[in-house]
Amino acid sequence: MGKEEKMILQLSNHKIYYDVQGSGKPLLLIHGFPLSHKIWDPQVEFFSHNNFRVITLDLRGFGNSTAAGNSFSMDAFADDVILLLDHLKIEKCAIGGMSMGGYILLNLLERYSNRVSNAIFIATKSSADDDAAKEKRNNLITAAKENRIKSVTDAFKNILFAKHIYSENISLVNEVEKIMLSTSMNGIIGGLTAIRDRKDYRKSLAYINTPALVIHGDSDRAVLVDNAKITAENLSNAKLFIVKNGGHMVNMEFAEEVNDVIFQFLK
Repeated sequence: MGKEEKMILQLSNHKIYYDVQGSGKPLLLIHGFPLSHKIWDPQVEFFSHNNFRVITLDLRGFGNSTAAGNSFSMDAFADDVILLLDHLKIEKCAIGGMSMGGYILLNLLERYSNRVSNAIFIATKSSADDDAAKEKRNNLITAAKENRIKSVTDAFKNILFAKHIYSENISLVNEVEKIMLSTSMNGIIGGLTAIRDRKDYRKSLAYINTPALVIHGDSDRAVLVDNAKITAENLSNAKLFIVKNGGHMVNMEFAEEVNDVIFQFLK
């Protein structure tokens, strides 16, 4: 499988945990909210055995990474990714983003397009929150501040999977719940704030020339599949792949199918 690293990148006021496995073409994967690098285990296992150097990280405030105060925004998340690539001496690589990771990927394509060779959007969307969605974020922020982090993770647990997964693969649901509960208070509040305040990229998608792959489950209840169609149709160079019966955690629910389509795209 090649070289394996599990390391901490010390930045000015926080630490970023990252993991590197395999050797070959670099592929960096960015997790969603409120998750960690562990959601990518099926992809790490596959791609590190197929001539890829797979880099995963915990975003500031998530998993094993730390965060100072309320220093959260899509710009800040994207800057951390670039600092990690600089640290690893990677000039340009394929980058995949799941859900909130997709919002960060859009930010990277806007501000650091020369660092992204291929863009992989998984279970995400290019629009911003509308007023109703912003109000829901604010309610979850209030709940988290009242030391009710579990109320936040419970809300996400109930929509992260296609309905059939709760009866067919409850161990996967429990695994992801454990990942969510590892998120710090700063990560919960800061992540929700960054998501709430993110840009709307729909009008600028046509200016993104980077080869892109858009993957979405047709049973995603957190981000409806129509969002993927909008993103793929408006990007100038994109392929769309819809996973039948896939939910928001499609990369874990249907790992083999997702791995195969990403592999074919990057090949």
